[in-house]
Amino acid sequence: MDKNINTKSNVVRVLVVDIETMVIDALRVSTVGFGNFEWNQCTSLNDSLALIKSESFDAILVDPQFISQARLPAIEKILEVAGKARVALFSDEVDIPLLAGCVERGISGFIDKKMPAGGVISALTIILLGQRFIPSEIIRALIENESEVVLSTFQKGILKRAAEGLKNKEIGSDLGITEGQVKSHINSIRKKLTANNRAHAVVIGRRMGLI
Repeated sequence: MDKNINTKSNVVRVLVVDIETMVIDALRVSTVGFGNFEWNQCTSLNDSLALIKSESFDAILVDPQFISQARLPAIEKILEVAGKARVALFSDEVDIPLLAGCVERGISGFIDKKMPAGGVISALTIILLGQRFIPSEIIRALIENESEVVLSTFQKGILKRAAEGLKNKEIGSDLGITEGQVKSHINSIRKKLTANNRAHAVVIGRRMGLI
């Protein structure tokens, strides 16, 4: 993508993977005058994968909230078929462990749905120019989570899901790792928190503000 992304002769094709239609409708109206953007939408993962394979897009914005489970593997599938398209999370909620995993896999950024249209276009422009866009406050959250000695961001994500009552198999499916790997992480978490068992680790994690 060259730097002339907003010229009339250069249509920027954006695919939004999300079940909410109001957001993209608002973007279509609000971004008139900001550039020659073509907004497309898919409301299911399978349909979006098929569309990405059959058509060319410059950017793909994904709201992970619409994915009921296995969010990280689902985003990995989108990244696999995206080709040259830039892929970014597009949501009004931030799941730090999920975002950290996405960053490790090469996601192009995070755009807050609550941003005004001009802000969305500015963030999208940065991403289209080959840079990563993540709001500064979210970067700080990522750094703070990683800098805490006790648990890594990924381990906090596992502990959070354990606190929600998910079984090892469900946690593994959600984060794209095996059931055995989840068990290994749980054991590591338990040792780091000096917890007697899984439930005790959850109690300690909540008390420490880790989840």
